[in-house]
Amino acid sequence: MDLSKCVCTSDLEVLDLDDPGADMWSEVWKKPCGWENLDRIVVDEDEADALVGQLEGMPYEGSELVMNPALPEFTCIVRKEGRQEETLVAFKKTILPPEGPSYEQGGTKAYSRHAIDAYVHINNGGSHADEIISIGQFIFSKGGEKVTSTYSHIVWTRYDNSMLADGQANAEFSRNVKLLYMAVQKALYDRPSVFVTGQGRPAVRHEGRGKGRKKEEFRKVKAVRMIRLSKEEMAKYCAESRKMSCPSWGVIGHWRNCKSGRKVWIHPYRKGRERNNPGQYAAKEYEIGGTGNA
Repeated sequence: MDLSKCVCTSDLEVLDLDDPGADMWSEVWKKPCGWENLDRIVVDEDEADALVGQLEGMPYEGSELVMNPALPEFTCIVRKEGRQEETLVAFKKTILPPEGPSYEQGGTKAYSRHAIDAYVHINNGGSHADEIISIGQFIFSKGGEKVTSTYSHIVWTRYDNSMLADGQANAEFSRNVKLLYMAVQKALYDRPSVFVTGQGRPAVRHEGRGKGRKKEEFRKVKAVRMIRLSKEEMAKYCAESRKMSCPSWGVIGHWRNCKSGRKVWIHPYRKGRERNNPGQYAAKEYEIGGTGNA
């Protein structure tokens, strides 16, 4: 990816540590997050790298994938082939306030919008999160114009802060977690058939009900989907990305049929990495077909 086009946000804080809810966030993050109740995507490192590679030249803004995801919450397990090592990340809707601290300098205003808390478990079977990565969007505005970028910051760690001494390594790791989340969303946008769904073991939760007497326990069962990559569909997905050479093209207006039976009109729009540059638009030539009768 062309990092020269990215906005650097590493020096901007996304949390207000004086917020009254700060202690509550820490209490929630240190407890088991219930990753087993989420749909589960299992990949190896090569598959994860291949998914992330498809973000190059994508027709979407990064913020779009983060703020309007196709699958907001899921667990992703990345396994190292040939070794008994795995990183388990549970992506869950954030418990943080919708917006973070705001900044202003030189007429430029900036603030963050929180979207996802990524609970990172490293080689512990998912027993506890080692750290929490906040994923969201930064918005910069000046003179009526706006620029957006995505961010990923480590906001909590189970260990002493000295464990986070290598700031560059941690920034790179949190960025990789964010890119994996975005890559899954892009694949679901463009080619959902990349993912093959199977029925996993039902997640069972014991709950109680009753009022003014001893609570009666009952079992609540939720079906969890086990999701893996289809090698054939993944090969096609990667091939499509390599062949894409048109900088900008148009999609004509059309009706989309929903599963509910409703019809939704999709307005004409442009796609491609240069879709906002009129000079790069590749015009199409249409012909009106007829029956030959006047």
